[in-house]
Amino acid sequence: MSGLARNTDPDTSHEAAKINTTTLESRVFEAINTNGPMTTEEIAQATGVDLQSITPRIAPLMRLGILIDTGLRKPGASGRNRRVIGVKNGV
Repeated sequence: MSGLARNTDPDTSHEAAKINTTTLESRVFEAINTNGPMTTEEIAQATGVDLQSITPRIAPLMRLGILIDTGLRKPGASGRNRRVIGVKNGV
């Protein structure tokens, strides 16, 4: 086993295991802290990181009480509403 991927895992798993999630979480926080509340699509655009890598970073930061769901919704590229995520006051 190498890092977070097993030797038998596909090459895509090995690539994913190389991503530093702490760094991604920091980038998500900084994007929202700098630009104000954003959807995950807006965070992906602001950071230059794929949406599929941004979305799983939200829940851990919410559990830590760093980010909150503002209760606002905005239509995404698909036309479906997306939640707007903000930085919790006092963080």
